[in-house]
Amino acid sequence: MICGQCRLINPSDNLFCQNCGSELEIPERLASPMFTKANTMDNNSILLTRNHWLVRWDLWLPFILMALVGALLRWPMWGVAAVVLAGLVFSYYLSERILRIVNLSIPVELMDQQIIAYGPANTSSRWLMPNGVLYLLGNGFFYKSISDDDRSAFHHVQLSAITKVSVSHGMGWLGDWHSLCIEIANERKLRFVVHKSAVWTALLHMVRKQ
Repeated sequence: MICGQCRLINPSDNLFCQNCGSELEIPERLASPMFTKANTMDNNSILLTRNHWLVRWDLWLPFILMALVGALLRWPMWGVAAVVLAGLVFSYYLSERILRIVNLSIPVELMDQQIIAYGPANTSSRWLMPNGVLYLLGNGFFYKSISDDDRSAFHHVQLSAITKVSVSHGMGWLGDWHSLCIEIANERKLRFVVHKSAVWTALLHMVRKQ
């Protein structure tokens, strides 16, 4: 839990900051079940992902539009229904895949780390599905892939090595699926495609100010 006064990251069961003594409060938008998930030992990390039902709708919408075009072109009714049904199955399967990713247990590499936030991510493109999970730690970023097709199995970026963080906006398969570019001191760049990039950068800014 981040103190609003001195920005110290406190244990989740603290009522007062152990550095400055200020009363700790969790913002309402982060305290709601939609934004929190039990992915850390004390269950206080923030889940940064898109609403599960919105993901299904976004994935199903192209099939519905295709079915409407087919109806206008006088396709057989069974053909239109098949497109709608295929889209429903497709959107359900992929949304469940994202849910399984964000519900993964804590990586063994992070068992002794403080996890502030996490969410589905990939290292490839906004047009592709998430292949792993990106974690914001008290000391930097950690990414672990669940796919053999990803560029690498994991990345661990220390906070002290980060020189710049920028966001590349643009349409992908989801409207808020953005590229988070992290520049490292040795002039290397890493790109992570994430949901809610503005929240990622805001949380990183708070952590870096400590």
